[in-house]
Amino acid sequence: MGGIVGAAIGYLANRALRFSEARDYLQEATLFVFYFLLAIFSIGVGSSLGLDDFIVTFSAGTAFAWDGWFVSKTTKMKLPSILDLMLNSGMFVYFGAIIPWHEYHNNLNAGRMIAAVVLILLFRRIPAILALKRIIPGIKSWNEALFAGHFGPMGVGALFLAIEARARLETDTSNPLPHPPKHSENKEAIDTVWPVICFVVLGSIMVHGCSALVMSIAGHYSRPAKERAPLLGTEDERLYGMANEEGAFSDVDDEE
Repeated sequence: MGGIVGAAIGYLANRALRFSEARDYLQEATLFVFYFLLAIFSIGVGSSLGLDDFIVTFSAGTAFAWDGWFVSKTTKMKLPSILDLMLNSGMFVYFGAIIPWHEYHNNLNAGRMIAAVVLILLFRRIPAILALKRIIPGIKSWNEALFAGHFGPMGVGALFLAIEARARLETDTSNPLPHPPKHSENKEAIDTVWPVICFVVLGSIMVHGCSALVMSIAGHYSRPAKERAPLLGTEDERLYGMANEEGAFSDVDDEE
């Protein structure tokens, strides 16, 4: 139900914003502020109806930006990039400081955790994106579908849901205890969920963070020597098999 309500909110918000923008009712700054207003509104609706606010806001954002129109309107704005960099940098510094390294032994040894990360990265998004390729407007080729399926880094959302899961196991509410209980029928699950999710997020950061470098080097050496850029990885041509030369949503503006 949270997904349905969120998708309806996102779709209606998209249509309302497009209606207003087409009639010059909006300024450029208003487009960016709309992100925050939509998030706050979605949380309010979800909480009022007793739904999962995380699912409501995620579904609203997905439906809101599904056709790529909003992205095409805000892609050249500087402020979103600045805020994104500041918030992401602060969050990942904090995350690096709280990874429970001392818990990775016995059943949570490095070999098992790495195997889990590999399986999750392979099957979490790639099969779904390949299956939905035909109905996603911004994906024009199978190579693009594979590219989009791979680049699904895990971060704040995964950590939030790990805390939510621990809270449900501890108190059956959304409020976790300051420290895991020493005696509980769910003690094994409580002690496992946080270190596992932290390691998966860490693996995602490493794999997706290094992917651009690997693809850049591979793209450089896959070209004939005469077509390579003077500096390694500075080619500006599209990747092999990518159908969109001007960006994933260039056709949105052409249709309008």
